[in-house]
Amino acid sequence: MLKPLIRKGEVFTRKINNLLMAALLIALDVIFSRLLAVYTPGGIDRLSLQFLPNALAGYLFGPFLGGAVLVAGDMLGSLVVSRGLAVSSLFTVSALAKGLIYGFMLNNKKPTVKRVFFTFLIAAIVVDVGLDTAWLTMLRHLDWGAVLAQKILTRSVFLIAQTVLFSLISKPIANSY
Repeated sequence: MLKPLIRKGEVFTRKINNLLMAALLIALDVIFSRLLAVYTPGGIDRLSLQFLPNALAGYLFGPFLGGAVLVAGDMLGSLVVSRGLAVSSLFTVSALAKGLIYGFMLNNKKPTVKRVFFTFLIAAIVVDVGLDTAWLTMLRHLDWGAVLAQKILTRSVFLIAQTVLFSLISKPIANSY
C-alpha cells in the first residue's frame, strides 16, 4: 500500500492556514478600502492600498477563492462602513471580476514586474475604468465622459504605484508562503 504524500494533520494545518490568511486579507481589504482611503474630488474614485490584499488573494489562492475573498471583503466593508452611500451589488460584481483577473494572472506564476504591471493594467481597464464607470454613471446619474476622464487619469497614475508596491511585497511572500 502506498503512503500518502501529506499526512492528514498536515492537510488540516494547511487548510487552517489558508482560512486564516483569507480572513486576514478580508480584514485588510475593509481597513484599506473603507477607513484609510482617499477620495478624488466629487467622490468619483478611491485611492487606497486595497489592491495589496486583493492581489495577494488572487496570487495565493487563485481566481475562484481569490474572487471569493474580494467579494467577502466588499460585502463586509459595505455592511460595516458605507459612508452614507447605498450598497450596490454592482460593485460586488466588480470585486469578483478583479479577483478573477488577479487569480488568473498571478496565481502559480512568478510575480515579475512585467506580469504585475499587466495584471494591474488589465484590472484597471476592465474593472476600474470599464465596469466602475458604468456603475457610477447609472447609479449616480453622472456624465459618462467626465467620470471616464477622471478614472483614466487617476488609474494611469496609480498604476505605477500599484506595480512598484506589489512587486516589492510579493517577492518575500512568494518565498515564504
